Amino acid sequence: MSESPVIERQAEQHRYVAFLDGEPIAFAAYRDAGENRVFTTTVTNPAHGGRGYAGLLVEAAFKDALDEERTIVPQCSYVEHYLRTHPEWEQAFEERGLLGAS
Repeated sequence: MSESPVIERQAEQHRYVAFLDGEPIAFAAYRDAGENRVFTTTVTNPAHGGRGYAGLLVEAAFKDALDEERTIVPQCSYVEHYLRTHPEWEQAFEERGLLGAS
Protein backbone atom coordinates (compact mmCIF):
# COMPACT_ATOMS: atom_id res chain seq x y z
CA MET A 1 0.00 0.00 0.00
CA SER A 2 1.65 3.21 -1.10
CA GLU A 3 -0.50 5.72 0.79
CA SER A 4 -2.40 5.35 4.03
CA PRO A 5 -6.01 6.41 3.76
CA VAL A 6 -7.92 8.26 6.42
CA ILE A 7 -10.65 5.99 7.80
CA GLU A 8 -13.78 7.72 9.01
CA ARG A 9 -16.79 6.21 10.72
CA GLN A 10 -19.95 7.90 9.52
CA ALA A 11 -22.32 6.56 12.16
CA GLU A 12 -25.42 8.37 10.88
CA GLN A 13 -24.93 6.76 7.45
CA HIS A 14 -23.96 3.39 9.01
CA ARG A 15 -20.67 3.11 7.17
CA TYR A 16 -16.92 3.41 7.32
CA VAL A 17 -15.27 5.37 4.52
CA ALA A 18 -11.63 5.45 3.39
CA PHE A 19 -10.38 8.75 1.98
CA LEU A 20 -7.20 9.52 0.01
CA ASP A 21 -6.44 13.19 -0.48
CA GLY A 22 -9.97 14.00 0.68
CA GLU A 23 -11.63 11.76 -1.91
CA PRO A 24 -13.65 8.68 -0.87
CA ILE A 25 -12.11 5.52 -2.30
CA ALA A 26 -13.88 2.73 -0.41
CA PHE A 27 -16.67 2.09 2.06
CA ALA A 28 -18.02 -0.66 4.30
CA ALA A 29 -21.72 -0.45 5.13
CA TYR A 30 -23.40 -1.98 8.16
CA ARG A 31 -26.62 -1.92 10.10
CA ASP A 32 -27.10 -2.39 13.79
CA ALA A 33 -29.83 -4.79 14.87
CA GLY A 34 -30.00 -5.08 18.64
CA GLU A 35 -26.54 -6.20 19.78
CA ASN A 36 -25.59 -7.27 16.24
CA ARG A 37 -23.53 -5.29 13.76
CA VAL A 38 -24.49 -6.68 10.37
CA PHE A 39 -22.01 -5.94 7.58
CA THR A 40 -23.89 -5.68 4.30
CA THR A 41 -21.55 -4.26 1.66
CA THR A 42 -17.90 -3.43 1.13
CA VAL A 43 -16.92 -1.54 -2.03
CA THR A 44 -13.60 -0.19 -3.27
CA ASN A 45 -13.24 2.13 -6.25
CA PRO A 46 -11.70 -0.11 -8.96
CA ALA A 47 -8.88 2.41 -9.49
CA HIS A 48 -7.80 1.76 -5.89
CA GLY A 49 -8.50 -1.97 -5.67
CA GLY A 50 -6.00 -4.56 -4.55
CA ARG A 51 -4.15 -2.23 -2.19
CA GLY A 52 -5.64 -3.37 1.12
CA TYR A 53 -7.94 -0.41 1.67
CA ALA A 54 -11.04 -2.54 2.23
CA GLY A 55 -9.13 -4.53 4.84
CA LEU A 56 -8.28 -1.33 6.71
CA LEU A 57 -11.97 -0.39 6.71
CA VAL A 58 -12.98 -3.78 8.06
CA GLU A 59 -10.31 -3.68 10.76
CA ALA A 60 -11.51 -0.25 11.94
CA ALA A 61 -15.07 -1.54 12.01
CA PHE A 62 -14.04 -4.69 13.90
CA LYS A 63 -12.17 -2.65 16.52
CA ASP A 64 -15.26 -0.53 17.12
CA ALA A 65 -17.52 -3.58 17.29
CA LEU A 66 -15.26 -5.22 19.88
CA ASP A 67 -15.13 -2.01 21.91
CA GLU A 68 -18.94 -1.80 21.79
CA GLU A 69 -19.31 -5.56 22.47
CA ARG A 70 -21.40 -6.04 19.34
CA THR A 71 -21.79 -9.41 17.65
CA ILE A 72 -20.42 -9.42 14.10
CA VAL A 73 -22.78 -10.81 11.46
CA PRO A 74 -20.99 -10.95 8.10
CA GLN A 75 -23.55 -10.80 5.29
CA CYS A 76 -21.02 -9.13 3.00
CA SER A 77 -18.86 -11.61 1.10
CA TYR A 78 -15.74 -9.50 1.65
CA VAL A 79 -16.23 -9.44 5.44
CA GLU A 80 -16.82 -13.22 5.42
CA HIS A 81 -13.62 -13.69 3.40
CA TYR A 82 -11.68 -11.34 5.67
CA LEU A 83 -12.68 -13.29 8.77
CA ARG A 84 -11.66 -16.59 7.13
CA THR A 85 -8.27 -15.24 6.03
CA HIS A 86 -7.51 -13.35 9.25
CA PRO A 87 -8.11 -15.92 12.01
CA GLU A 88 -6.89 -13.51 14.68
CA TRP A 89 -10.09 -11.48 14.22
CA GLU A 90 -12.33 -14.53 14.12
CA GLN A 91 -10.69 -15.75 17.33
CA ALA A 92 -11.05 -12.35 19.02
CA PHE A 93 -14.80 -12.33 18.35
CA GLU A 94 -15.30 -16.02 19.19
CA GLU A 95 -13.45 -15.64 22.52
CA ARG A 96 -15.90 -12.94 23.54
CA GLY A 97 -18.93 -14.75 22.12
CA LEU A 98 -19.41 -12.04 19.51
CA LEU A 99 -19.36 -13.96 16.24
CA GLY A 100 -22.75 -14.44 14.62
CA ALA A 101 -23.83 -16.57 11.69
CA SER A 102 -24.29 -14.95 8.32
